[in-house]
Amino acid sequence: MTWKPSRILKSLPRVMAGVSLLTALCFAGTLVDKRDGTSYKTVKLGKQVWMAENLNFKTPGSKCFNGDDCATYGRFYRWKEAREICPDGWHLPVKGELDALLKLGPKNLQSANGFNLKVTGSFGGQDDVVYNADNSFIWSDTFVDECGEGDEGIIDCSYTYVLRNSHFGISIVEEFFDADVLYSVRCVKD
Repeated sequence: MTWKPSRILKSLPRVMAGVSLLTALCFAGTLVDKRDGTSYKTVKLGKQVWMAENLNFKTPGSKCFNGDDCATYGRFYRWKEAREICPDGWHLPVKGELDALLKLGPKNLQSANGFNLKVTGSFGGQDDVVYNADNSFIWSDTFVDECGEGDEGIIDCSYTYVLRNSHFGISIVEEFFDADVLYSVRCVKD
């Protein structure tokens, strides 16, 4: 079925009370990763099509929550690997895409419309310890390097943007760049 504005508008009166207009205009789909055959739910939010689940493509450097709970939470990746991990036709979001997502309103990014950003925590460095278990972090491809000449060893002069879900809500935060931290990945359609 092809979605046309007239069909959408005719169906709006049947939308249940309490469901946002954005929810009514979000369409789910499926992405099948040709590399391993894994299927992912997708959701259209605004003009963007996002994976509605965390990526779960196995690589030597990726890790899973509790060691083996990949199906529920997806895998965690270092930033360098995350930049290259999305399936063909998909990419790691840049800050502008995160901004567009948040303009829809954080309340519209919950499970009711299919985005379903679960709290997963993150892996810190070389160990198998999950940190920030009351948060979830999604990598972006935007990296900012403010290190001056001779400052290469200073960890707090470069950062990347991440989408964070916590008990405070969903937000975009600047995270000081740490090449060893592992976060989740959600890809956006090219």
